[in-house]
Amino acid sequence: MEAYRSKKSMDEIIHFHTLRYRVEQVFIIHRDSGKVLQHVSEFKDESIEEANMFSETLKAIQSSAAHENDPSVNTLQLGNHTVWVEQGSQLMLAGVIRGTPSYELRQVFKKTLTNIENDYREEINHFQDDATPFKACDDILKSCLKVEYGKKDTSLKPLWFVSGIILLVVCLWGFFSIRNAILWNSYIDRLNHAQGIVVTKHERHGNHYYVSGLRDPLAIDPVRLMAEYHIDSNDVTAEWEPYFALHEGIISKRAREILDAPETVSFRNRNGTLYVSGLASNSWIESARKKASLIPGVIRLKEENLFDINASELFLARVSVQLEPPQSVYMTFDDGTLTLSGSASHQWINEMRQKVRKIPGIVHVNDHNLVDVDVSELALLKERIEGHIFLFRVGGAIPVPNQDPMIRSLSQEISQLNDIINKVGSGHIEIVGHTDNSGSEKANLKLSQQRAEKVLSLLRKTGTNTRYLTAIGVGDKEPLRRSSSSIDREMNRSVTFRVLFH
Repeated sequence: MEAYRSKKSMDEIIHFHTLRYRVEQVFIIHRDSGKVLQHVSEFKDESIEEANMFSETLKAIQSSAAHENDPSVNTLQLGNHTVWVEQGSQLMLAGVIRGTPSYELRQVFKKTLTNIENDYREEINHFQDDATPFKACDDILKSCLKVEYGKKDTSLKPLWFVSGIILLVVCLWGFFSIRNAILWNSYIDRLNHAQGIVVTKHERHGNHYYVSGLRDPLAIDPVRLMAEYHIDSNDVTAEWEPYFALHEGIISKRAREILDAPETVSFRNRNGTLYVSGLASNSWIESARKKASLIPGVIRLKEENLFDINASELFLARVSVQLEPPQSVYMTFDDGTLTLSGSASHQWINEMRQKVRKIPGIVHVNDHNLVDVDVSELALLKERIEGHIFLFRVGGAIPVPNQDPMIRSLSQEISQLNDIINKVGSGHIEIVGHTDNSGSEKANLKLSQQRAEKVLSLLRKTGTNTRYLTAIGVGDKEPLRRSSSSIDREMNRSVTFRVLFH
């Protein structure tokens, strides 16, 4: 069977069982998430799912060791296999080794880990659960799949062959057994911390599990939670007795359900007092006052900023106090929706959007007709600046006469743009030099760059803040006019402007 899997001759298989050591699997693991970034194996059918399972087991064993004041686990025993672990600043390299490895192998692991962390520094720093960029390190990892043979003893070949199979089976059994135990314990720990669930008993018998306890009907569903921990619900016998939990979050959910509360109403519970805020009809408010005592865990109901939805003007007045809108903003409120129109600064609009989230009774905000005056001013300045065309004489970076007014106008507009752009984000202006098509490509690129830098110099002389200005030359690659008339060539001997926002 092993010969079939590895596609080697029987003699090679027997030789394999006389080895001193052999690295069978190597993993690169992200330390914070435990995610396997890449692994190589002598076994052709090794799956990435099994690799991730090994990572979870390894991470759990390391966490356990660290808890017992052992700051680093660099050697683990899994059945008759040894796991060597090298710790890097952000990655771990783990090798599953059969036999007794030499000291030189440890140096190979260290060097490989250092090379990967150096070569993939940017990918590691921006890692977001996508291991695709690390596929390229496959060849580096394969250098760790070392093997060292001892002297052949043909009399022991059959014994080694059988022993190897037994060891492999035991190792795999141990791995899956440990993994399943860790996942089950993690699942029970999650239940113990869930609101509305009390675990009174849990057991494991081989591959079957048993759990029992108390569960509030509004608590998380334990069966749905099993999928997160790769537990088959068919392998679990669960017995839950219903009860009413007194956690604040559960009581608030139960109050919303029993009182049939609208979206515009919010609840919070503290020490048996149910605080109600937001907007509701007068009939609902009266009904809530009567039914509150029927809610398990609620001793009294207290109306905290609870308004009759028909008295929206009073509610709107309170909202206005909190938002402090400028006179240019008009607000209306209807059925949980706050509608704003008019105009306001970019800063006020952003602050308003943050504040309304904390105001009970407001379910939706409609600000489609609210004009951001800063963004509008930016758009106008962008149009003005990009409308300027600064012309040059033939063959050089000497401007056409009588363009000083344009430079002064540009300076003022750029200063205004700099004042506003910091309020709404970031951006910069490209000063783009152009040429006609009469010269060579190399000469045109150089000349267009000189023309752009000339305009940048003229703006700097006027006192313009040129921090966000960049001079670039494009030669004749971006002509303003496509035809070859004298007027068109004159327009192409120019500098234009591009305003870019981030």
